[in-house]
Amino acid sequence: MAREKRTIRYDDDVWAMLEAYSSTTSKPVTAIVNDAIRYYLSEDQPSLEVRLRTLESRLAATESRLAMVENKLDLAD
Repeated sequence: MAREKRTIRYDDDVWAMLEAYSSTTSKPVTAIVNDAIRYYLSEDQPSLEVRLRTLESRLAATESRLAMVENKLDLAD
């Protein structure tokens, strides 16, 4: 159910991201904002600290894989 609509003022960079994502996904900006707010405020979501630790571990794993690829390329030369 939709409630009374209000005007939201977005920063220029945020608006550009919303427009780009909207054109990529064909979702209206309102739907994108609603989904983002639901996700951000959902109590089922892990804390920011947990999400950052998860991202750090994924980054470390990716860096490790890249190092292995670099080593294989060096051995092939």
